[in-house]
Amino acid sequence: MGLRAFPWGDELIRLTSLWVSFMAASLAAKEGLHLCVSFLIEKHMPKKLGNIVRKIANLVVVATLGYLTYFGILRTMDNIQTSLLNVKMSMAWFYAAIPVGCFYLLIDYVLILIYGEHPFSKKNEVQCPQESIIPLDKDDGNTRTANIT
Repeated sequence: MGLRAFPWGDELIRLTSLWVSFMAASLAAKEGLHLCVSFLIEKHMPKKLGNIVRKIANLVVVATLGYLTYFGILRTMDNIQTSLLNVKMSMAWFYAAIPVGCFYLLIDYVLILIYGEHPFSKKNEVQCPQESIIPLDKDDGNTRTANIT
């Protein structure tokens, strides 16, 4: 008799990876890590025109995310009664990742549209240089460190 995989494992992995993907997309938007055409804007357009193009692009993104959020909610509501094959839970949990993730992205892009960049981004924080990190205990090989600024 061989080992068998859990029948619900595949469904659970797909569900969690979908949720993680949408939540990570929101985090990437906050940190400015999404793909963009800034090279074309910065190299081939005057700064004032480039800012206008960025605003228009962000407006298109906000409109698209609003559309996806609205229709994602409708799709989620349509699948409340449908259940997964191996797990006794609603298919709506799969579909709910779309409107929730798009709504978080919508908030992020509205903030970017208002402020020009995300106000809660950590990319502008001061990083501690490596030279200022020293081991606390050299004798026991412990990896604890202290930051000296």
